[in-house]
Amino acid sequence: ETIALLGAVPVYADIDPKTYNIDPNKIENLITAKTKAIIPVHIWGQSADMDPILKIGENHGIPVIEDNAQGVGSSYKGRMCGSMGDMATISFYPAKNLGAYGDGGMILCKNAELAERIRMICNHGSKIRYQHDLLGVNSRLDGIQAAILNQKLAYLDDENKKRREFAAYYSKKLDHPKITVPFYHPDGIANIHQYGILVDKRNELQSYLNSKQIPNAIHYPIPLHLQTAFLSDRFPEGSCPIAEDVASRVVNLPIHPYLTFEQIDYVCQTILEFVNS
Repeated sequence: ETIALLGAVPVYADIDPKTYNIDPNKIENLITAKTKAIIPVHIWGQSADMDPILKIGENHGIPVIEDNAQGVGSSYKGRMCGSMGDMATISFYPAKNLGAYGDGGMILCKNAELAERIRMICNHGSKIRYQHDLLGVNSRLDGIQAAILNQKLAYLDDENKKRREFAAYYSKKLDHPKITVPFYHPDGIANIHQYGILVDKRNELQSYLNSKQIPNAIHYPIPLHLQTAFLSDRFPEGSCPIAEDVASRVVNLPIHPYLTFEQIDYVCQTILEFVNS
């Protein structure tokens, strides 16, 4: 949305069929003289393949902005997600691994001058109270949310570790030819923000899970290039076939650090009942 609201044009690269992150091999051919940035998303808390992405940005003189909304606490080849690009964004939405009790976010950047400008924009374009040097917005993180996040940060690593344990258990229990479980690249450590499987009869499975009172979600049912707000002749249906296929077959299962293995057993048993029926 921000890209379009600025008057720029979003350009979509298809995803890697295993990690569901942006495929570095699909980026180069999309770059033009008008390209302003490359924005990889660390989807579901697994890092994008950053080394080739950063190299492409360097070769073309294009900044890389990490969308780290879902990747807090994740890493890639020993480097933390959010620390590799020129800038990064973080979401503190309550459902995130490090979530506030209201909405919030953070911007990380390596350029001190740019950081100062962003701080001013977040505060009505002001550095000195009642003096406005830039056009800005009211985007300050309130003190209560900051205090909550400061306390929750101490638990982040342990909670992410629990998520990884539960994800591994899910994958072991759901080892079935009709189910595709997530692939986690050995170059990184994922925070398991979401745990999604692929099945051919996704909608029917979702209805079955609902009938058994098992929470589930679809992240995400419609790829960005097929959203009504972004439809264009350049990216018609079929232009990002892997993203479209994943969107048609994915269902996300309960994942959080306070699950029990017994609850996961029930979820997996229910899914296996469905795929074997």
